[in-house]
Amino acid sequence: MNGCGASLSLYGVAYHPNELHGYVVLYRSDDGLQYNQLKPRLNQSGYVNESGLVFDCEGKAWCLLRRDPLWQTDERALLGEANPPYTSWHWRVLDKRIGGPVNFIWQGRHFAVVRLYDERVRTSIVEVLSSKGELIECLTLPSGGDTSYAGVIVTEEELRISYYSAHEGTCAIYFAKVLLS
Repeated sequence: MNGCGASLSLYGVAYHPNELHGYVVLYRSDDGLQYNQLKPRLNQSGYVNESGLVFDCEGKAWCLLRRDPLWQTDERALLGEANPPYTSWHWRVLDKRIGGPVNFIWQGRHFAVVRLYDERVRTSIVEVLSSKGELIECLTLPSGGDTSYAGVIVTEEELRISYYSAHEGTCAIYFAKVLLS
């Protein structure tokens, strides 16, 4: 069971990195052993790769998708949404370039921990405003340079985050505890 009271299937997004013909695939498993392609070409809008996938309490799936500027001109992230059975997706371009996204829902709001590239590279907590196509930076974690790939645990009272960063000269793993209110 998940936090919303529904039974669980397992979902994951994998990417086929190719500068000209890359794409991401949505997989599903009901037993954790065998995974089947649910959506073979989930997205192929540019050089798509890293993803974060989350499901809200209404069962809607949200996918944050990184794009890189290899041969394309638009490197801004994509946000996809789909209702069950997750075979028909609607995508919108967001206002920022991201890396290493991990999504979470807290009190009905959509957040993510991502690497941001705008003014300086850093790992930050952002709120995802799907209706506006915006990522609003809420908190910058001590980070810089080579940084990102967070792990997140969410409780009612706090957010626990692990991530790596090279802002102190060498890459190291950092832990942050953020009180939620």
